[in-house]
Amino acid sequence: DLHSFPTRRSSDLQLGIVECMADEIADKAYELAVMSYEETDYGRLEDKCLKNKFASEFLKNELKGMKCVGIIEEDAEKSTWDVGVPRGMIVSVVPSTSPVSTTIYNTLISIKSGNAIVFSPNVRAKNSVACTLDTLIKIGEKCGLPEGVISYMTTVTKAGTVELMNHSSCGLILITGVPGILEEAYKTKKPVIYGGTGNGPAFIEKTANIGQAAKDIVESKSFDYGIVPSAEQSIVVESCIFDRVKSALIAEGCYFMTPEEADNLGKLFYNGDGMPNLEMIGKSPQILAKRAGFNIGEHIKLLIAEEKYVSIYNPYSKEKLGPVLSLYIEEDWRHACEKCIELLVTEKNGHTITVHSNDLEVIRQFALKKPDRKSTRLNSSHPAGS
Repeated sequence: DLHSFPTRRSSDLQLGIVECMADEIADKAYELAVMSYEETDYGRLEDKCLKNKFASEFLKNELKGMKCVGIIEEDAEKSTWDVGVPRGMIVSVVPSTSPVSTTIYNTLISIKSGNAIVFSPNVRAKNSVACTLDTLIKIGEKCGLPEGVISYMTTVTKAGTVELMNHSSCGLILITGVPGILEEAYKTKKPVIYGGTGNGPAFIEKTANIGQAAKDIVESKSFDYGIVPSAEQSIVVESCIFDRVKSALIAEGCYFMTPEEADNLGKLFYNGDGMPNLEMIGKSPQILAKRAGFNIGEHIKLLIAEEKYVSIYNPYSKEKLGPVLSLYIEEDWRHACEKCIELLVTEKNGHTITVHSNDLEVIRQFALKKPDRKSTRLNSSHPAGS
């Protein structure tokens, strides 16, 4: 009886199960990274291992002491309780870009919150997801987890996933980086939590620490070859500091493509039907350059295309699941803000603006101007921008 599981098990037992699963899967972080890397041919092996470690070791520590089921907070003065109630069965749809780390994360938070979970893995990553879950299931049940609380589809089709989401026992749908199933998920009229890559721009304002901004952007976008959801997709720069920014980016390992090189590469990102070219996802900048007909040094971490306009027909205006950035030069921060908003609303309102600035008023105006229901990340030495 899955629905009675949370009330029959103490929070201490749930935490113990979560910790055991996290410890076991952390020991297999590299092995699973190799498996997912070889199966999907996406990203960089070393970075996938780091993501797997993060999803197990860091999350385990974050969940310690967290109350999720039953009375989680009490206000004696107001005589009120906050009560955590499990949803029952969670359906999790995982991507091919980060299959193992997503599976680990969703499993641990589901068990910690007293829910059962059923996975629909991406066809391109089904073996690595299955291996991850088999490990988690084995150690979980050994520690007292009821049989069947964690399971996954062995035959994966879109139709099967849709049926799973519509099942009467499904209480919540978690979708990570699989926008193609979103419409069907919303049709179920059930709660849906979606997370994925967005068209997030990074603005470098004239008061910013330019060297640090360049370093942060390159480290972020080059990690796992640009497929992490929070990775920047574009850089917007004030014209008065462009030369300094360009020099800083080059020093950090960026290659500024010629218009012809950028055009040749851009044509490879999307197929004729407008869908992303899956074989261009998570590849090294050297491989991307070679496919576009030009060569770059082994030290290059990112490819940059200088652009002027935002358009739904321009591949550089969209999310780029690789170590590629578009760069826009604007007259001042007000025009830069408008450009950032334009980039955000081009695709699903994006999900993040990154502002590199030490000017509190600029930071405040970006926060006020940005579309709501999304997050704003502010990078600044000013306390308000921390």
